[in-house]
Amino acid sequence: MNADTYLQHRAGHLLRTGLLFAVSVLLLAAAGWVVGGPVGLIWTGLFAVSSIVIGPVAAPAVMLRATRARPLEVHEARDLHAAVRDLAERAGLSRVPSLWLMPDARPNAFTVGRRNDAVIAVSHGLLRSLSAREVIGVIAHEMSHIRHGDVWLLSAASIAHRLTSAISTVGCFLVILSIPLILFGLTTVPLAALLFLACAPVASTLVQFALSRTREFDADLEAARLTGDPSALASALERLDDVARPWWKRALFGARPERSSMLSTHPPTSERVRRLMALFETPAVRQRVAVRG
Repeated sequence: MNADTYLQHRAGHLLRTGLLFAVSVLLLAAAGWVVGGPVGLIWTGLFAVSSIVIGPVAAPAVMLRATRARPLEVHEARDLHAAVRDLAERAGLSRVPSLWLMPDARPNAFTVGRRNDAVIAVSHGLLRSLSAREVIGVIAHEMSHIRHGDVWLLSAASIAHRLTSAISTVGCFLVILSIPLILFGLTTVPLAALLFLACAPVASTLVQFALSRTREFDADLEAARLTGDPSALASALERLDDVARPWWKRALFGARPERSSMLSTHPPTSERVRRLMALFETPAVRQRVAVRG
């Protein structure tokens, strides 16, 4: 695997993650300040911190119950459990994540919980649709989310987004209630503050989606490092993308290139695959390709 490419992408992901999360927090703080001044900022901070502390603890049970998942026993998938233990050791986790099975025909996998009590849930459809090598690539991707604390990070960003939207909505409602006072000249509303309250929820949404896409890229990268097999995850992503696309779209439109969307939580599969396969490349390989071209 190309170490230079890995380090370059990893550094870029960390920088982008830090900037996006900082912007998300600043939008929340600004909304609290605009609506309530210093007192509003303090109450916003207290509520955000308490929500972030409680949220990730309650979320796993809710998610698992909603998907009707159950623990996947060792005797049902010995090889998969062995692979999870091996990946957890490579990732440096002090506790091996527990495996759960969802009774869903659609291929799906997700991670909930904290680093020391994480759960990886996979569906029947995922185990049937992918080869053993591809399943391990997907598990490694979820393991990477656990290793880097993405569950907490994205939960915190989601809470910041919801609070920003709620505070902005309250602020706009207060402006509407103040219209009679504004008409009689008894009070004023700064246009900049009103514009911010109108735009803050949209900006927060875009930042949250961009942060999610960045963490997906980083989880792909780390999964390739854990398995030493970038092509396994790349193959799994292509297969899952093909399964998720209706047959009639494939028949009518063929393999049309994906377009990146600012309103998507996941990057385009083609871009994810391109970055994964770039980990195979070395300067010598690129030079040979350039000569042949």
